[in-house]
Amino acid sequence: AVLEKEHKVALYDYDIDILTNKRLKQVISSENPDVVGLTANTVSIKSAREIASAVKEHDKSVPVMIGGIHATMDPDNCINVPNFDFVIRSEAEYTILNLVNHLSDGNFDDIDGIWYRKNGEVIKKPEGAKIENLDELPFPARHLIRKPGAYIPIDARRRPVTPMMTSRGCPARCNFCCTKNNLGLKFRYRSPDNVVAEMEHSIEK
Repeated sequence: AVLEKEHKVALYDYDIDILTNKRLKQVISSENPDVVGLTANTVSIKSAREIASAVKEHDKSVPVMIGGIHATMDPDNCINVPNFDFVIRSEAEYTILNLVNHLSDGNFDDIDGIWYRKNGEVIKKPEGAKIENLDELPFPARHLIRKPGAYIPIDARRRPVTPMMTSRGCPARCNFCCTKNNLGLKFRYRSPDNVVAEMEHSIEK
């Protein structure tokens, strides 16, 4: 949704919209992207590597970014994947917009939250500041989801269904949870008015 304010965006879920490597190659060819962003958890990082490989087979010059919880927790291994050009850590909304806007000039020195390679050296920028005012973020770009019905849980008592993010961060330090690493220890929350506005938007749209 943040990128869409300044760029044309297409969204695909491999497990819902694509399913096969043959179809993946067709999508990449038809979209002919200027940049590809991937997200992955630890279970799906192998698939992300395969998708990045297919992008590079189509056009080696297309930058590939990897983000999500796995990239945040294990950036060292991610940046060592040859087809991942950029690793984006933690909250990515403003980081990814800044990065995409600077792909043409290659000036990434002032962009926090990314790891990338430059002249054979891995540049590790510090994590960007957490977004304090969550109300300033646009609502998710749900209109880009191709098959919204595919995400409805089987126990849903009413349909359609969509998830909402109303807060970020957690002050607890539970060793089985990665929230503290990904979203920080400070609890941040959206205003009631903003949450209700998204509910209304989701119902109306």
